[in-house]
Amino acid sequence: MEERKETCSWCHGSGKEYHGDNRSCSKCNGHGYILIETIGSSSGGGSSSGSSPSLSAKELFDRAKGLFQNGSREEAAAGFSKVIKLLPNDAESYFWRGKCYDFLEKHENLIADFNMAISLDPKNGNYYFSRGRFYIEHGEKEKAKADIEKAAELMPNDAGYFLYIFAKDIDDNTGDKSEAAAYLKKSIEHGDYNGRAKEKLAELSKAIVDQGIDAYNAKDYAKAIELWHKAADMGNHWAMNNLGTCYQTGQGVPQDTTKGNEWYKKAAANGNERAKNFLIEKGIKY
Repeated sequence: MEERKETCSWCHGSGKEYHGDNRSCSKCNGHGYILIETIGSSSGGGSSSGSSPSLSAKELFDRAKGLFQNGSREEAAAGFSKVIKLLPNDAESYFWRGKCYDFLEKHENLIADFNMAISLDPKNGNYYFSRGRFYIEHGEKEKAKADIEKAAELMPNDAGYFLYIFAKDIDDNTGDKSEAAAYLKKSIEHGDYNGRAKEKLAELSKAIVDQGIDAYNAKDYAKAIELWHKAADMGNHWAMNNLGTCYQTGQGVPQDTTKGNEWYKKAAANGNERAKNFLIEKGIKY
C-alpha cells in the first residue's frame, strides 16, 4: 500500500496553514510550501522500503552558504541551484548564487540572478546595494547610483552604511573624490557608519588640499584655488584658510580682503588656529 507524507519544501516540517488554495508552512513562517511526497509502499502489513530522507531546502541553503563562506564558490553555486529547483521563487537563493557568480566572474549570470532576486523581493535593499556595487565596479555609474539610492530609501537604518561603502567604491573605481565626498556627506546625514564617513571625508579633503599645495608651489595658482574650493566644500578648514590667504594677497584671484576675511572666518569657525590668530590680530570678530 502506497504511503504519502506532507512536508515543507524549506524545513521539512509538517506544520502547515491554508490560505485559499495555497498551503504554507507555519514552522518556518511560510518560507516554504507543502510538498506531497510518496515515501514508500507496503503490503500485508509489512514495513515499507525506501531510500534515506533527502535534505530539506533549508539544509541545502545552509550547506551552500557554508561552502560560499569557505571559498568554494563553484560548489556553492551548484548548491543554491538545487534550492532554486525546489523553491523557484526563493529570492535569497538567487541573490546568493549571484554572489557566487561574482567571484566566478560570470557577470551575465550575476546580473540575471540579482535581477531575479529583486523582481521576487523588490523591497529588499540589500539586493539593490549589491547590484549597485557591481555596476560601479564595471563602469555603469548612473545605474549604480540609482541602485544605492533605492537601497538607502528601502532600508533607512542601513543608509549610512550603504552610502559610505558606495563613496569608497566611487573613489576606488573612478578616482572622483568630489563625487565620493558628496556620498560621504549623505552618509553623515543618514547617521554615518560608526564615524567612518567623517574620517573618510577628512582623508579625501586632506589629499585634495595637498594637491593644491603642490599646484601652488608650482605657481599654478588657478589650479590651487580650484582644488582648495573643492576641499573647502568638504569642510576642510585648511582649504578655507588657504583661500583666505589667496584672496588677501591676490594670488590666483583678484585681491579682495573682504572675501579673504570671510574665508578666514569660515576656517576659524571650523577650528583653524592660524585663521583665528589672523582675525584676532586684525580685531575681526568671528
